[in-house]
Amino acid sequence: MATLHQHVALIECADEIALEELMAATPLPAHVIRPLSPRAVIVDPEYLDAILQAMVRKGYTPRVSS
Repeated sequence: MATLHQHVALIECADEIALEELMAATPLPAHVIRPLSPRAVIVDPEYLDAILQAMVRKGYTPRVSS
């Protein structure tokens, strides 16, 4: 069965460890709609700015594409 998600944001990390670190160090887990793989999750776009700000505060350098 396929699930279609609309109006979501994708966070994809270079590797599994990076996503694990983000999940531990930012508010990301509270806003995950569904994990896609060990290095990617879809999140509620309403909270994307807050997640990105938390990432920057923790020293991460997110690249944003639209």
